[in-house]
Parts: sequence; structure tokens; C-alpha cells
Amino acid sequence: MGALSHPDAQGHYLGKCGDRMQIDLQIVDGRILDARFLADGCGATLACGSMLTKMACSKTLEQAKQISPDELLIALDGLPDDHLHCAELAVMTLREAVIDAVEGH
Repeated sequence: MGALSHPDAQGHYLGKCGDRMQIDLQIVDGRILDARFLADGCGATLACGSMLTKMACSKTLEQAKQISPDELLIALDGLPDDHLHCAELAVMTLREAVIDAVEGH
């Protein structure tokens, strides 16, 4: 958790519930070396951000873009039904960061 001081890419997303997330990426040769997140949400949002940034590290941008909310939920061993949207928030934030990496700041 936290922000990178000089990220190569950054994504922001506002979830349906009003929670916000930011994901920063450090990228070398199209591969994510480090990923950090900030969130102003519930514990499930924090869990999703933490797990997703771990999942994204060492993946290519294309591989990271393909991570789905279902894969994140499996890695977390599930979430309560009323927090499933937190996985979507995290995944969409990562996708925004990947878009930023591809298109540039």
C-alpha cells in the first residue's frame, strides 16, 4: 500500500459505492516491476488492492490487463456478496493504469 514517488503509469477509478482507488506502476521493458495502491474505502477494497498489486507484479502489461475480478476473488478466497464490487473497482483501476502506461501520461 502506498504511492510510488515516480510512477511510470497511474490509474484512478471511482467505484459504484463511492470508494476510490489509485494504482501506481513501475514498468521496465513492458513488465510491471512494482505496483502500489491507495484507496479510501472499506477493508474489502483494501484487500482487493493489496492482492491485485501483488498479482500484477512481474506480469507484462498485456497479462496484467487480462486479470479479471473473478481471478482476484479466487486469489482472495472470496468476499462477502455485498463487497464483490470491490474486486471490480481494483481491476478497473489496474486497467486504467495499464492504459496510462500504453498511451503515456
